[in-house]
Amino acid sequence: MTRRRIDAFSLSFLDCMCCGFGAVILVFMIISNRVTTQAQLVTQIQQLEVVRLGAQVDAQHDTLADREADLDEAAAALRELQDELRGRRAQIQSASLRVRSARAWSREQTEELRKAQAERSSRPPPKTHVREVLNRGNRQYLTGLRMGGKRVLILVDASASMLDRTIVNVLIRRNMSPDAKRRAPKWKQVVATVAWLTANLDPDAEYQVYTFDTLARPLLEKTGSQWLSSSDRDQLDRVMERMAEVVPSGGTNLSAAFSVVSRMPQKPDNVYLLADGLPTVDRPDATAKTVTSKQRLRFFERAVKRLPPGVPVNVILYPFEGDPEAASAYWKLSIAKRGSFMSPSEHWP
Repeated sequence: MTRRRIDAFSLSFLDCMCCGFGAVILVFMIISNRVTTQAQLVTQIQQLEVVRLGAQVDAQHDTLADREADLDEAAAALRELQDELRGRRAQIQSASLRVRSARAWSREQTEELRKAQAERSSRPPPKTHVREVLNRGNRQYLTGLRMGGKRVLILVDASASMLDRTIVNVLIRRNMSPDAKRRAPKWKQVVATVAWLTANLDPDAEYQVYTFDTLARPLLEKTGSQWLSSSDRDQLDRVMERMAEVVPSGGTNLSAAFSVVSRMPQKPDNVYLLADGLPTVDRPDATAKTVTSKQRLRFFERAVKRLPPGVPVNVILYPFEGDPEAASAYWKLSIAKRGSFMSPSEHWP
């Protein structure tokens, strides 16, 4: 029997070769698919990271915009503060100038008072007063008030602020009874001042006394268009009795008071204004519940324009809190009108 020839490239060998090649291809495909899957996963992770970073960038942009807005507001506030600071500095400089002027005027007044006192000491005793004020004496040398002239007009602020020196106490006292209001220490001082002024009139002088709040009224009714004689003792006593009956109330209309000066039949030689602050209204029918300091200054300026020229105005200003510009305004008025100015202590006259 003949042997079968062995062929190295038989079908079995080819099968093995094909199987091995197929296995290699399969392994390659498996590896390639895994790599692709991992790449997709990495790509998704990177995309999510990009989205997260984008959100952070947007949030940072929003925060930056808010910070820029805050910075703009702070810059605007800083500019306002700088403007206010410049205004305050200007006010301080103006106040310093007024203080220096007041000091110079005070020195001049002191020198004049010294000269006047020296002259009085060398003169004979003055005329007898038309009306005596008990336990007061003649304190004119302490004030610089010039009680002179043939016709003297006394204007008395009878508004609610004359009840006390503080706003809180004014609010309390204005709700009290009329008798309690008349007993207010500040108002009693005003009444005593009127008594002192009338007591120092010349015996042959003429006078008139008006009170004013939102309106101006003569103390004695039906005498507003005439001058009263200081030699009429009974009439002067009635004036003071009527003064003791006045009850302070309402606002302060300085225009109404200064209009009286122009309405008098003959121009007064001296005007004595008793007040405690700038006006709060400029017409009787005013309805505003609040008024600013600038408005009060405008009311004051309008009232001053009603004064006729050539009439001296002497101001007795009673202290009142919350009205710091009043002293400067009234002091300038008295200087411009060639009068005198004083702010009395609690125990004057």
